Amino acid sequence: MKKYLCSFMAFAIVLMFIGCKGDKGAQGPQGTQGPSGANGNFSTPPSNATILFQDSFDSYAIGSIPAGWAIDTVFTGSTVGWTITNTTYVSYGQALMVTTTATDVDRIIIKAPPANTLPSTTSGSVYMDFYVFKPSNTKGKGFVFYINELEKCRVDFSNDGNIYAFTTYTAGTIISAYNANTWYHVDILLNLSAQIYSVYIDNILLVSGIPCYNMPEQNLSGILLNSLVDVYATFFGVITNLNANYAGDTTYLDNVLVYYLP
Repeated sequence: MKKYLCSFMAFAIVLMFIGCKGDKGAQGPQGTQGPSGANGNFSTPPSNATILFQDSFDSYAIGSIPAGWAIDTVFTGSTVGWTITNTTYVSYGQALMVTTTATDVDRIIIKAPPANTLPSTTSGSVYMDFYVFKPSNTKGKGFVFYINELEKCRVDFSNDGNIYAFTTYTAGTIISAYNANTWYHVDILLNLSAQIYSVYIDNILLVSGIPCYNMPEQNLSGILLNSLVDVYATFFGVITNLNANYAGDTTYLDNVLVYYLP
């Protein structure tokens, strides 16, 4: 009898909780879709992204210059070339090959087609996703993003065999070493609302919260240059001359994707 009484009381308690349950509220609005992939892989932009630039370099003839890429005309001295090659690539059959010769130590910036469709410069985020291959880790190349003629962030594969995330226009912090003859997957998240950026290498977050230093384009001696007049103001670019230790080298770039999310 005691067993049946306990079972009846348990059943009554369950009924009491069911009876007290209120109606389910309406579902809240869906949040903004973020980038897909593991950790820092921004290779697949979500449906609400604004694509600022995208190129796998597979639609061009071998040896040609890809459409829209240019050099700031104020830079003179070093011989710089950027052509399509099928010798080294991440996927499919081609990549962009950037070659330089050591005839001058001044920095030169090769600019991807302009990203002037940026919906906002003060809110949202810019996602940069690309691959880098360097046959030698004793030479240097940098990768930057400019907004309205201001360098917002920069990641260098430097001539000392290290990868730097720049904290000022002239100084950076080592975030990793890199090896020659290796493709590296680089992701940069530029938070426009907070004016900071983060860097991922091969989908691993290596550094975050770096302040944007917002410096105008200039040569190694510090002379300011007018990038808006010479080419365009908002772009993803490759710095071929990092410092006075500059020397000629070849660097490969593939599967570049830059997009904006609100």
